[in-house]
Amino acid sequence: MAEMTAEMKRVVLLDRDAAGRREAAAALSGLFPGAALAEAASLQEAQAGWSGPAPDMVMVGLARDDASGLETLRRIRAMAPDALLCLYAEATPESVRAALCELRCAMISTPVSADKIVAALDCAAAEQALGDRAATALAFA
Repeated sequence: MAEMTAEMKRVVLLDRDAAGRREAAAALSGLFPGAALAEAASLQEAQAGWSGPAPDMVMVGLARDDASGLETLRRIRAMAPDALLCLYAEATPESVRAALCELRCAMISTPVSADKIVAALDCAAAEQALGDRAATALAFA
């Protein structure tokens, strides 16, 4: 986990819900105090502030009624193919989990906490060490 933490120089947080964004930002700031943290309410807003190298990590909050969430994740993966992609949501239907695996996207249940982010990073580091590019979408209680 220490290696992954040191590698996080640019983190993007995308959540249309301001309260969810504040909660996730607090956890991310505590874990990555030296990282540049960009917060956005939409993908367009995130892209506007996304200059230079791709981020090392992108966290996306997904509302239950957000049908465009998977398309947003696909677009982010295309723009940042090597970034750790992490979705956080209250609940994720089983049908969405397969798409998350395809996108190499970790899953964290809300409320977001530093411990849950660390668990997602540890899982990503283990997959990377094994050379496994097909991530498993994980739900952390």
